[in-house]
Amino acid sequence: MTATSSATAAAGGIYPSAVDTPMLLHEATHDGSLLNFFGAVSTAEQVADVFERAQRRRRLEHFIPYGDSILCRVLAFWPWLVPPMLGPAEALGRRGRAKYLARKRISLGGATVS
Repeated sequence: MTATSSATAAAGGIYPSAVDTPMLLHEATHDGSLLNFFGAVSTAEQVADVFERAQRRRRLEHFIPYGDSILCRVLAFWPWLVPPMLGPAEALGRRGRAKYLARKRISLGGATVS
């Protein structure tokens, strides 16, 4: 890029709730945080698509899914809401983990279901 170029560089972040990786599977099967499964589980391809879009758009932050950005902003503004939300959030995470494992055809005991 030259000094006369009209393009400027930008920095930002991509924030997925959870990405379907071997580490997430390990979290699901080894008592990892239920909050990992509070939101939608994204694929690596979905994160890559957002990365490519982020290079064209001039936004500082990219949340996957977008709804997570709203929750993050609310909790940043009113942080005292976090403690009372943890119980319900873990309950939602427990259901999200069960759905994730069912999609993977894995029982909570770790045995593969055919």
